[in-house]
Amino acid sequence: MTDTTALLHTLRHSDDLPARYNAAVQIGYSGDASAASTLIDMMHHTQDWGIRQNAAWAAGQLRVKACLPALHHLLLHDDDEQVRYVAALAIVRIDPVQSGTVVGSTDALRRVIGAAQHAALYFEEQKRG
Repeated sequence: MTDTTALLHTLRHSDDLPARYNAAVQIGYSGDASAASTLIDMMHHTQDWGIRQNAAWAAGQLRVKACLPALHHLLLHDDDEQVRYVAALAIVRIDPVQSGTVVGSTDALRRVIGAAQHAALYFEEQKRG
């Protein structure tokens, strides 16, 4: 487990978006479940989709059940398909048994499929150059 104090500060306060994106990812790798409250805050209150997406990914890596309500909210209400897709993956990672209830709902499933299609098109375009 790494010390996440500096990472949490960067995620919350930095004006450098790439540094904030990276901080969220590093928090996910840290294994520090005490970072969950900051991740939840970022999922609820950040306008930048990349920060919401990386906070959702980090929450999935940490596997903290307290993050599930914020992830469910992203899955069902976020405007960005990538954020919804990552939220769905995080939900499944945190609670694979009960995730079927939320991820399996018709609306959520439609959103996840749309996000997966969007991601596939994006990666296909990247391969073509």
